[in-house]
Amino acid sequence: MPSQPGFIGFEGLNVRQRSAHAEFEEEYDHDESMNDTSVRRVHTPMFSAIYDEIVTVWFKIQWLIFDENHQETFLMLKSYITDCVTIQKAIDQKSFVNNKYHLHNLPECLLIRTESDSNTIFLPNSILSFDRLLHKSIRSNEYQFQGQLIAILCKLNEKDSKLMFYKHLRTNIWYTYFNNPDVSSEYHSNMLCDGEQTQLETIGEENNQRHFNHSSQLTFPLSALTIHPITYVYLTKQCL
Repeated sequence: MPSQPGFIGFEGLNVRQRSAHAEFEEEYDHDESMNDTSVRRVHTPMFSAIYDEIVTVWFKIQWLIFDENHQETFLMLKSYITDCVTIQKAIDQKSFVNNKYHLHNLPECLLIRTESDSNTIFLPNSILSFDRLLHKSIRSNEYQFQGQLIAILCKLNEKDSKLMFYKHLRTNIWYTYFNNPDVSSEYHSNMLCDGEQTQLETIGEENNQRHFNHSSQLTFPLSALTIHPITYVYLTKQCL
């Protein structure tokens, strides 16, 4: 796989320089004595930097190397059902473009994207197993290869308003970052409330999927998870 730029820096990746994510993790530790409103206000520029880092750097790397050295940046989900399905089930059922190919590398990051005209609601799993994507030559009998969900990027409208769900890994707290490029005042970040935190964490669990039958069960900002295209950002790890 091509060497990665040194300033990419989510937890778990090889970093040689500081990144927006690393700075946020450290800054958060110093903000524990601040009230929620202050913390939210302080971190909005940092979330903007994280969003820009993902879009301008991560989205330009070909993380995936398939058969015949075919390289891709995104794993593109493709399904013809007009229902909801977890990302894990979509992968297990090979509901993605290039589903006849196998991965010949272990990507540090797994970017999963939905098609713009998709009628399927893909429910994000917090932890994702992607062993079935791998070529048999790099599978392991001792380890399982997983992805941890850390960010979800949504496009809200044709004006390119930005919405990112971002998980602070040390505290397991989900934040949202919103930016309307046409209105400078519509630029803010926030913590999801407790109910939204729980809903986002459990929405992709298999035992919860059967109870999720319609997008009307979600209110904004979680309702954005039904608007395509969506990009899910997973960090990969090796587990026993």
